Amino acid sequence: NQWILTAAHCHYDLSTNSAYPYSQFSPAVYGDSNGNRQFPNGMWKVEYVAMDSRYAQGDNGYDFSLMKISPNSSGQYIGDLMGVFSIRSVGQTPHACGSSFTDSNWRVTGYPSDKGMLNMYDSGTCGSWTIDCSTTRISHTCDTFSGESGSPIYDQSTRIIYGVHTSGSSSANGGVYLNDDKVNYINSQLGRTTVTSGSAAVPRTSTSYSGSSSSESIALTRSATNIGSEIMFDVKAKVKVRVTQLAVYMKSTSSVPITVYYRTGSYAAQSSSLSGWTKILQTGSVTGKGLSTATYLPAFSSPVTIPAGNKVAFRIVASSNAFLYEAVSGSSGDVLKSNSNLVLYKGAAKANNNLYSPRVMTGVLKYKLVSNESGEDKITSDKSIAPSSSPSNGQITNADITEYSIASNGGSGIGSLLFNNNGASIAIHTEDASTVITVGSSLGVQTKSASEKVQLSIVTDHYGSETSWKIYKADKEVVLQKTEVYGNDKLYTYDFEMVPNVCYTLEVSDLFGDGMCCAFGKGSYSLSYPNGTVFISGGIFRYSQASTFGAC
Repeated sequence: NQWILTAAHCHYDLSTNSAYPYSQFSPAVYGDSNGNRQFPNGMWKVEYVAMDSRYAQGDNGYDFSLMKISPNSSGQYIGDLMGVFSIRSVGQTPHACGSSFTDSNWRVTGYPSDKGMLNMYDSGTCGSWTIDCSTTRISHTCDTFSGESGSPIYDQSTRIIYGVHTSGSSSANGGVYLNDDKVNYINSQLGRTTVTSGSAAVPRTSTSYSGSSSSESIALTRSATNIGSEIMFDVKAKVKVRVTQLAVYMKSTSSVPITVYYRTGSYAAQSSSLSGWTKILQTGSVTGKGLSTATYLPAFSSPVTIPAGNKVAFRIVASSNAFLYEAVSGSSGDVLKSNSNLVLYKGAAKANNNLYSPRVMTGVLKYKLVSNESGEDKITSDKSIAPSSSPSNGQITNADITEYSIASNGGSGIGSLLFNNNGASIAIHTEDASTVITVGSSLGVQTKSASEKVQLSIVTDHYGSETSWKIYKADKEVVLQKTEVYGNDKLYTYDFEMVPNVCYTLEVSDLFGDGMCCAFGKGSYSLSYPNGTVFISGGIFRYSQASTFGAC
C-alpha cells in the first residue's frame, strides 16, 4: 500500500545514465476548466525508486520500476487512501503466449498527451492482445498516446495488473509483460519471498538475476559560490559499499584533465601532498557541462570498496580552477549529509594553490551495496541535482567596481574580472585576495556604460502554463515579471536594463513542482549579455529557483 508501479524510462534517462530528479508524487491529478492541474489527494514524498539493473544496461524488456512512497503527515499510506491493485501471481497464465486474443476486460488507463495529460483516460475494449513470452512483451491495439508510459495493463474485472505500458508505433502499441522473473523482483522489493513456478517459496537470495549489485547515488550539495582546482572530502560507510563514479559541477564547458585519488582514513592527514594517495582515475580531458548539468566523470575501472564502519577520503584534481564548491559553516570533519548507507563529511578545496576549509563539493557520488548482489538499481530522488541557485563569481561589493567576464584573464583560472569605471585597473578575483594589474591593450577590456542591457530567455517545457518568473530589487520591488500565458515548448525573450549599484533577484517558479527540465521537456531559463555571454542559467529545480545579479 505504499508502492507505485510504472515504467523505468519515466525515472531513468538511458542517454545520460542518470535518474530524473523526482521527489514527489500526486495520485489522480485532473485538469480544471481553465486547464490547470489540480491535486485533490495532495503531494506524497518519493522515498526512493527501484528498478532492475538490466534496464540501465539497455534491455527494454525490463522497462518497469517501483516508487516507494512515504506516508503522509497523518501516517496514512497512499494505498490506504487510493486503493490498490494486485499483480499476477507466479505461474499464473491468463492467456496463452504467442497467440492473438481478445478480452473485453483488459484495459490501459493513463494520461495521454494528445488530451493535454490533464485527465485520466480509459482505453475501453481493445481489438486484440498478444503476449510474447520470449521477449516478455505485451502487444495491443488499444488507442494510446505519448504520455501514457507507466500506465497499467490490467484486467478491470479482477483488478490484476499483467503489464506496464511503455511504447507505441503506427502498427501496434505495447509494454512489458510481468513474467515470473519480474513478479519475483517486485515481490522482493515489497518484502515478500520470491517464488519459482511450481515450487515452494524460497528466500530472495536464491533467485538468480543478471546484472550488478544495487546502485545508488547521493548528492554532495546543492549550491556553490567558488571555483577550485582540487576537492577533498571523507566518506564513511554504514554498510559495505563500493564507490563506482563521481560527478562534479563545472562552471565552463571547456575541457580539462582530471585525476581522482583515494586513501584510507581522512584526507586531512595528507591534504598538502599526494603522498599516501592512490590514483583511481586519470582522464585525458573532461568536457564540462556548465552550471545546470552535472558532469559525470568516467566510471572507476577499479571501484573503491568501503567496509562497514570504515572511512575513505576522495580527492579530485584538475589542471586548473574548474570545480564548483561551497564555503560552509562549521569545521572540516563535520557531518554534511547522510543516508542509510553513507555519511559524507565537510572537506577542503584548493584554489590558486591555497587550501580552504571547510568546503563542500557540488556533485554526485555513485555507489553500490556490496551486500545486495540481486541485480536491481535503487536510485535516490536526488541522484542528479543541479545547484539550487546559480553560483556567483565572487563579485566585490563596491560602487566603483562592476563585473566583466572575459575569456582570458591572464592565467588566473577564475574567469571573472572586475574593473573600475575609469578603466585604469582590473581586479582579478581570487578567494584570498584581489590582485590589481594595469590594463594592457592586449586585454581589450572596455569600460561599461552607466546601465547595461541584458536579455532573459525562457524556454518552456511541455507545460508552459505552469512556469512563472519575476525580477525584483532587494526591497522586493518587482521591476519585470511574466504577464502572458505561455505555450508549451516555446522560447520567450525579454530585454532588461540593469541600473548600476542595484542588486536584482531573478526568481523562476513552477506550479507543479517538477521544475522546467527534464521529465516533461527540456525547459530552461537564462540571463545573458548582448554579446551572448550567459551569466545565469537553470531549469532543474522543484517549485522555485532564485538567483541574484547586479550589485549584490
